[in-house]
Parts: sequence; C-alpha cells; structure tokens
Amino acid sequence: MEDLFGQQVAVFRGQPTERIVFTEEDEETVIEEVFYGGMLIEQFDSDLQKVRRLSSSGSTVINQARRDAWSGLMWCYDLWEHPAAMTFDAACAFCGADSERIRNAVSIEFADEIRLMFSVVSARLPEQAQRIQSRLSHYVTLNH
Repeated sequence: MEDLFGQQVAVFRGQPTERIVFTEEDEETVIEEVFYGGMLIEQFDSDLQKVRRLSSSGSTVINQARRDAWSGLMWCYDLWEHPAAMTFDAACAFCGADSERIRNAVSIEFADEIRLMFSVVSARLPEQAQRIQSRLSHYVTLNH
C-alpha cells in the first residue's frame, strides 16, 4: 500500500506493520514529554512556519517542509483514515488550548495551503476526497 506521499508502507488489517515498540518506561517518557509537554503542538506550529515561508514565495513544490506541514494539517483537521494515537483535540486539551479556535485560525492563515493540499490528496486518493472535503468544508471554501 502507498501512503499519501507515494511511499510503500507494509500493512496488516489496514494498519502499518512497522511500529515502534516501547518499554513501559519509554512510554511514560514519551507521554510526559510529547503529549503533556506540548511538543506535538509546538512541532505543528514549527512546520506551519516553514510552509508559510514556502507559500509566500509562490512555490507549489511538495518538499519535506510541505509534507511535514500537511501531515500536521491532516492531524489538526482529523483527516487521517485511521485515528491518531493522540488526537489534535486531546493534545490541545493537555496544553490548555482551544482546538476549534486553533483550527479556525489555521484555516484563515493557511487557506491556500489547505486548498493545495486538498487538490493533491484528492488527485492521489480520489476515494478519500469526499470524506476529506466534508471535514475541511467546515473551515475552508475548497473550490475557491
């Protein structure tokens, strides 16, 4: 199976088979530092800042910065076919942030980037287009 970016991913029962196995101590550290420490939200913000510079230059090249930002946007708007281990809503709650307020702000600031992402994802995964469009249409006019 191919992922969003055309890379081959091994799956079993619809889930990637290459998963990292953590010890209980590792899990506690990951949960404390990444989830409760707000690193997921910080990384999302950092990725959006990088793609902002890319977008302002008028570039539509799908490089690693754009891929990272799109992964974050898909997480933010709950667009993945399978739910994330830590949802955007939960990550925001741990940080004391309002997830809907963040989504609305991201939608305003990155509407063109979201439209570009939607067009690429729709072309790549047409069977997912309607589901993604339905989810994004609450935030962005996609046929702009």
